Amino acid sequence: MSDEQSAPMPPEAPTSPAAPVTRTSVRPMWNVKFVGFLIVAIGLGIWGLADAVLIYPKRGQADVAYKLWQYLEQASEVGRVNLAGVADPQARRLELQAQTEMTDLERIELMWLDAIAMLQGSGFSRDLSGITANNQVLGPITASDVIESQPSLDGAAPRLSLNHEAVAARTDLADPRSMLTQLKAYWDTHTQPKPLSSYDIPSQWLFVLGGVLGIAWLLPRVISVNTTTYRYDPESKTLSMPGGATLTADEIVDVDGRKWDKFFLFVKRRDSPDEIKFDLYRWIPLEEWLAEMTRAAGLPWPGDQPKGRDEANTPPAESTPPPPPDPAS
Repeated sequence: MSDEQSAPMPPEAPTSPAAPVTRTSVRPMWNVKFVGFLIVAIGLGIWGLADAVLIYPKRGQADVAYKLWQYLEQASEVGRVNLAGVADPQARRLELQAQTEMTDLERIELMWLDAIAMLQGSGFSRDLSGITANNQVLGPITASDVIESQPSLDGAAPRLSLNHEAVAARTDLADPRSMLTQLKAYWDTHTQPKPLSSYDIPSQWLFVLGGVLGIAWLLPRVISVNTTTYRYDPESKTLSMPGGATLTADEIVDVDGRKWDKFFLFVKRRDSPDEIKFDLYRWIPLEEWLAEMTRAAGLPWPGDQPKGRDEANTPPAESTPPPPPDPAS
């Protein structure tokens, strides 16, 4: 038998008991709830922002292009297509709004200008002075500015796409007849967009505001709770609190569970008129440590009382009054 086979096995090292937890952690359910609320607030803000600056404006710009086509169609029917277009949309819109009676062409023209006004000032302004300035600085808009033609790879008719931003940026038309031709070709293969209502874009900013306020309220709390730590020395029964203060069992003179059902505990220490408020729900195992310290101080622990948290808010049952005495007795 070899030396290797006959050598005795070394004894196993004794396992030491697990060290007690000496620092708190955040209760998982609290984190799940508040981080969930935070995610909802972030999602609400992003959703509202996307609708306010991308989705609804793009739909509104498509509606502007559709109403421009209707306006040019009506102008063509009455023989005024070459005169179509508005150099000063702000003044023209106010003029049309002041009229008590309008022709079909004027009614459709006002609908076109109103659709552009819906997009001004993030949906709040309704002022077309900026469009008037664009007409003066950039000049009349052309059909190629509004409708972009892309050749098809299979030899079919060119694919037409709408330049959403350009169609709502100017109202002075360089060649109204060419614009009518291009818009007709585009809308023959596209469906009419749903018009924007006056509150569509502004209401999305309310969602953004709600999301921002929710984030501003929730994020600091989530960070604060997750960076707050209590430490406990089970040998000396000493609790180290956030900020550096400590509390020992022999310093405790009163433990008040008046809000026990809300997971709050109020501890009064010797030589201090102020109570220390503990949140027993957010951090674990803070409740077990304070229970151990309270019992070591010779004081009753609220959790040991017959009335638990489930019964703390239950009103006492009404006592039944005794029956009246029998007159015959």
